[in-house]
Amino acid sequence: MFVTSSEYEKVVTSISEEDGELLVAVAFWGRGANAIIKPRHGQTVKLICNLRPLHNEEMCL
Repeated sequence: MFVTSSEYEKVVTSISEEDGELLVAVAFWGRGANAIIKPRHGQTVKLICNLRPLHNEEMCL
């Protein structure tokens, strides 16, 4: 599924509330991303992302 910038927060929040593993692939893990992806206690999370900073900005983990 491709998610545009105008709908990503709603879609990611909805997906993280589903049962089963949370499988996420994102181009960049930006500031505030950890506030959007909220796995339930005991839920398995697999995340693929680019942790290299853009334009010498600090990594936002």
